[in-house]
Amino acid sequence: MFHKSDAPLSITEENLDMFHKSNAPLSITEENLDMFHKSNAPLSITEENLDMFHKSDAPLSITEENLDMFHKSNASLSITEENLDMFHKSNAPLSITEENLDMFHKSNAPLSITEENLDMFHKSNAPLSITEENLDMFHKSDAPLSITEENLDMFHKSNAPLSITEENLDMFHKSNAPLSITEENLDMFHKSNAPLSITEDNNEYFHQCGLPCQSMKIPTTAFTREIYVNENWILVKKMSKGSELPGPCEVHFYGNQQSEDE
Repeated sequence: MFHKSDAPLSITEENLDMFHKSNAPLSITEENLDMFHKSNAPLSITEENLDMFHKSDAPLSITEENLDMFHKSNASLSITEENLDMFHKSNAPLSITEENLDMFHKSNAPLSITEENLDMFHKSNAPLSITEENLDMFHKSDAPLSITEENLDMFHKSNAPLSITEENLDMFHKSNAPLSITEENLDMFHKSNAPLSITEDNNEYFHQCGLPCQSMKIPTTAFTREIYVNENWILVKKMSKGSELPGPCEVHFYGNQQSEDE
């Protein structure tokens, strides 16, 4: 009956819990806001009272029912150990800040990474749960990449340019992903002891490095030129006449011989 009045609500310590037992829509104001939160009653949040609800400093009791409504507020999110997993069950866009970042990562929820929260996302030291869905977004960050045994293969499924460092090099190579070798990462690439997956596409880059070559024997076809280097057989693309060959080598021709001009 109390709520059927249009009068402003004078909520006190005494009438607080009784106040919440009504099913009436809540008319929350700047004045009654903090008192409102002192109740343990389940929160019936609506589109209308949403932003007012968040202006309170009270700890947030988030439930399955009020979760999505909770996120529609523009209020800064005070995430705690207790409300963390519930927080992530919402489909709302995540407003991640410097303050809530590490707490954010303690959830096991799938990460909805966007262009906006990407760099903030990486500032956390939390282990990265990379999925097929967030992979390419993950790489758009300039954050240093903390590659682990667990996220390695997922990491490589991205088309992002690879920023290889001394630290992540060996971990990088443990993946079976096709290697996108560039002029920039070439020398770093070779410092790994990983077996090299040499293909028609990357073999030219492979030879621009002066390091010892890994053992490999590739079947030859007509006019394919093979270079014999350091007792290992490796494939290189045909070079123009006068090209400098990588390392000490002997040149062998198979199939039909090409003319001297060719």
